[in-house]
Amino acid sequence: MKSNSHYLITLENLLHTLIDQLSQAKLSVATDVKAKNCFLSIISHELMSPLVSISGFSELLTTASIPQEQKEWANHINHSSREFELMFKDILTFMDLNTQEVVVKNCPFLAATMISSLSHDLQQTSLNKGLQVTTLIDSTLPLLLCDEKLLHHALSILASNAVKFTQQGHIQYSARSLATKEGWVQVEFAIEDTGIGISLEDQKNLFEIMKPLDASLTRRHRGIGLGLALCRKLVKLLGGEFAYESNSNVGSLFRITLWLEMA
Repeated sequence: MKSNSHYLITLENLLHTLIDQLSQAKLSVATDVKAKNCFLSIISHELMSPLVSISGFSELLTTASIPQEQKEWANHINHSSREFELMFKDILTFMDLNTQEVVVKNCPFLAATMISSLSHDLQQTSLNKGLQVTTLIDSTLPLLLCDEKLLHHALSILASNAVKFTQQGHIQYSARSLATKEGWVQVEFAIEDTGIGISLEDQKNLFEIMKPLDASLTRRHRGIGLGLALCRKLVKLLGGEFAYESNSNVGSLFRITLWLEMA
C-alpha cells in the first residue's frame, strides 16, 4: 500500500503541472489579445487616412460654386464621413486606453478656443437641422494646462451626441470657472441640449459598452454604443469628474469638471 506521503507528492506534482499549464494558457491568451489589438489598430489607422481625405474634400465641395443639388450631395458625404471618422477615432482611443498606451501630456490651451472649435466642427450639421447653437464662455478663464487632445475628444463625443439626438430647439456649449486656489482653477465644461433625453430606466445602462439604449434609436442614429463609456474613461484619466442630468423628452446636460493648473 502506498503511503500518504506518496499521494501528497503526486498531488503536489499534479498541482505544479496544472499551474504551468494555466500560466502557458494565460500567456497564449495575452499574446493573442495583443496581436488582435495590434491588427485592429493598424487597420483603423489605415482606414482613417482615406476618411480624412473624403471629409476634407467634401467640405471644400460644399463651399464651391456648384449646383444646389450637388451641394446637398456633398453635404451628405461630408456629414457621413465625419460620423465614421469620429467612430474610428473612438475605437482607436478606446483600444489605447485598454492597453494603457495613453499618456496624459499637459500643454497650454484656452477654453474659449476649445469651445469655439467644438461649435465650428458641428456647425453645418446644426444649421441643416435648424438648431440654435450658443456658446457661453467665462471671460476670467486664463491660459490653462491640460491634455487638450484628450479633453477635446471627450467634449466632442458629448457635442456630437447633442447634435445627433436633438431634432429641434437649442444646444449650448459652455466653460466657466467654479473655484480657484494657489495657481489652480476648477473649470466646468458643459453641453446642454433640448433633445430626446434619456429615461431613468435607460440611465442604468448608460455606460454599457456596445449596448445602445434603444434599438429604434440605433436605426435612426448611427453609432456603436461606445461614446459615453469612452468619455467617462477619458475624464477619469484627466483626473476630472463626469456628471449628467437627463430625462425623456426633456433634454440632457452633461458636465465635465476639472482642476487645471494655470499656465
